[in-house]
Amino acid sequence: FLSGWNPPAMDSLDVLVLVARCMLASWFLTELHSKISRFSYWVEVVGKAKMPFPTAEMCLVVTLLVIGTMSLITGYRIDVGTSCLLTFLAPTALFFQCSGDRVQSISVGGGLLLLFVTGPGAISVGAAQFALS
Repeated sequence: FLSGWNPPAMDSLDVLVLVARCMLASWFLTELHSKISRFSYWVEVVGKAKMPFPTAEMCLVVTLLVIGTMSLITGYRIDVGTSCLLTFLAPTALFFQCSGDRVQSISVGGGLLLLFVTGPGAISVGAAQFALS
């Protein structure tokens, strides 16, 4: 089945990139859990902010979080995943968070930008795809 397959060479930095991706993913998993388990509450919050179509916007938020978090965990299409998560983070930080939470979101956004630029690392589904692009 895997005869002839040689895994890519890995070093401790590749392990650290995997750990960093998982740490970022854990933050977004808690956000995802909150948005799904309290969906009607978040629809109400978005509606009170005078945003149009709050239910559709919350469906979009959940979709962005699912795609982005799965991309962080697997490393597949990290460019698409980080873009989805940054698309979620920007309006959240600007419109829905107080200053302390806003700084946290900006910091997480910096980590996402680093992943976008450097790629998913060797321990990922997308390592070969990133190297080819």
